[in-house]
Amino acid sequence: MVFRGRTQCLPLQIGTSYGVSSGPLVETHRALSLGGRDHRSTVHNIMAILPKNNGDSLSTLLAAFDAIPEAWIGNYQLEIIMRFAGRVIPDMVAGSYYADHVQLIGEDIATLDLAELCSSASVITIADPALDSRAFSTAVDCGVATVVRANSLLPKVGRGYVGGLLADFDRPESVHVALFHALRLTELGFPHPEAWDELAARLIGAPDPEASVRERRKPATASR
Repeated sequence: MVFRGRTQCLPLQIGTSYGVSSGPLVETHRALSLGGRDHRSTVHNIMAILPKNNGDSLSTLLAAFDAIPEAWIGNYQLEIIMRFAGRVIPDMVAGSYYADHVQLIGEDIATLDLAELCSSASVITIADPALDSRAFSTAVDCGVATVVRANSLLPKVGRGYVGGLLADFDRPESVHVALFHALRLTELGFPHPEAWDELAARLIGAPDPEASVRERRKPATASR
């Protein structure tokens, strides 16, 4: 029996009621915890990574963000990472309905800085990422729910990632809905991918993948 909940009290009560020797085996696992990633801010920080100078991609994203009701917008912030040249892109951001809640970052982001940004984000949306996308792999490593905006129905990235959602590249309503589903995952305490790997290994009786990694990292002892 796999138990999902906030504490271990109920599994202990179930085991006690059946008796230690005859009751069902009741276990808990962090992948099913409703506590998930604690200490999240009440402000939903949406981070978007867009292709360089792609005005169409930016326009779709801004339209999706502008669809948030005015009564809610105080709890939302949009951070856009996008390289650009000229004034077209900044002017588009400045002309958006919720411009005061949008930050545009135009410089290159180092890997460590990207990891820090991803860790602080509530959700991340990436427009048409390549198979070797550094941004997408960083988001997965950080365990953040991620919306992939794709031109195809089956993008090459994200297959097998529990926290990955798909949105139509050119449809603001599709992006809006996917972002709010991703935010819902975050509110439910979306666990880190390592927790899912551990649970899957436990259920099929395979070795703990993290234990294998730790074993490989141990320094070799000198032979006598």
